[in-house]
Amino acid sequence: MTFEIKELTGSLFKAEKDKPDDRDYSGQAKIGDALYWISGYVREGKQGRKYLSLRFKPQQERPANQSARPATRDELNDEIPW
Repeated sequence: MTFEIKELTGSLFKAEKDKPDDRDYSGQAKIGDALYWISGYVREGKQGRKYLSLRFKPQQERPANQSARPATRDELNDEIPW
């Protein structure tokens, strides 16, 4: 039986660190039918209270021809088909 991550769930595991700035935990999560890598960093707040800071990165990046910028008017075909 293959392990499958369920929607809106994830797991973090203690990471092996080579440098002090490396992540403390790593794992993955499924959000909106997309898989994300998770990096967890143990931080300390201004009043000395420790917390876990998380970063998410899509496991599949956008295709090279798809940029993050909005489409221009010329790229949007605004003609009505009738």
